[in-house]
Amino acid sequence: MDLIKKFLSKKQVSIPEQLRTWLETDRRYATFYAAMLIIDNEQVPGDIFEFGVGVGRSLALLSYCHKSNLHYYPYLQNDALMKRRFVGFDTFSGLPDAEEHPRWYKGLFGRNYEDQHPLLAWDEPITQNSIYTIFDLLKLPEPKLHKGLFDKVLPEVIYNYQKAALIHIDCDLYYGTKVALDALEPLIQPGTFILFDDYFCFKGDPKRGEAGAFNDFLAEHKDWQPIHYRQYSVYSNSFILHRR
Repeated sequence: MDLIKKFLSKKQVSIPEQLRTWLETDRRYATFYAAMLIIDNEQVPGDIFEFGVGVGRSLALLSYCHKSNLHYYPYLQNDALMKRRFVGFDTFSGLPDAEEHPRWYKGLFGRNYEDQHPLLAWDEPITQNSIYTIFDLLKLPEPKLHKGLFDKVLPEVIYNYQKAALIHIDCDLYYGTKVALDALEPLIQPGTFILFDDYFCFKGDPKRGEAGAFNDFLAEHKDWQPIHYRQYSVYSNSFILHRR
């Protein structure tokens, strides 16, 4: 409630409407909506995973797009496959490393930056609760949020999930991306979407960052073929996986 009072004191508008605008003006909105529509319409079963939750905007946007699909396409509402969980992994303390990126440093993205979280003050810590609040105000199902380093948390929780319909990688770094992809490989299926928020960072070097981790993952799992879907936002790229 303190977050809501703080927000209302600054903006005389409906909080849910402000949050909907916050999502719909995201540069990734069109691609996220299209990806969710494809996996929903094509009956790709499974959950939605995000690595690098940050302020929660992208995970909320994916859930918001899914909810919109169920609203605008009534035939999806009775489909048992549409009961998806939205699952986020994050340290909630910022980057654990910078991997020599010129503008990143350890701890970056652990606090509200550039007013990315509309309910938090500048530099206020990002918490799981601050993300739950966004989902609650938008009347979205509560996400599953796992806190900690990926290589520590994933072995403890991965058994709770059977299939991945979409994986959003926004952890910036090579190591975290590789750990996430390796852990989720048994959950990947034909039609699984993989979206990379920072694919072209490190000057587009295919051996570094998210792109490098994905290329190494494919080299180690040669049975998976990436079908390029589209580039989006500034640094982002997306693929659909299929068996060779």
